[in-house]
Amino acid sequence: ISDWLTTYSVQDFRDDLFAGIITAILLVPQGIAYAILAGLPPQLGLYASILPPVLYALLGTSRTLSVGPVSIAAIMIAVALTAPEVSALGNPVQSALILSAESGVILLLMALMRMGGLVNFISHPVLAGFTSGAALLIMASQIPQLAGMKTPSCGIDAACYSEYFSGVTINATVLISIS
Repeated sequence: ISDWLTTYSVQDFRDDLFAGIITAILLVPQGIAYAILAGLPPQLGLYASILPPVLYALLGTSRTLSVGPVSIAAIMIAVALTAPEVSALGNPVQSALILSAESGVILLLMALMRMGGLVNFISHPVLAGFTSGAALLIMASQIPQLAGMKTPSCGIDAACYSEYFSGVTINATVLISIS
């Protein structure tokens, strides 16, 4: 803050206020949706969309970096929370908070060891494939809700999915309204 605060003008404040309003309009519903995608209460999405940008505004180093909830993190949290060992604990919110704290400590250690340069070794096709796969996974995970079906908890068990789809009768009006 001390670097830019000395040259901060009224116009900079107006621009930042406008950018903050636009960001809030976009991040709040996105954060709620990602919390639901991760299997957490929607209000946690509000915390995830408000707290990180405020903290980064105070402590961050880049004026152009976007900070907030992302779909990849929601998928990874959902997978971690549905693991049998973690779900046996019974409190997904507490487990998600512990996971967040552990992730923060690991990221802090990586920053202290200056390991950010390792990202340069990941090729663009690998990143594009990872992002596309995440998008497909998110779309596939939302099909049961769109079709009015109960969400399966099969993981990667093919036999479970065959039982799931054999017992499902899909409402034709729901399918017509989707298409």
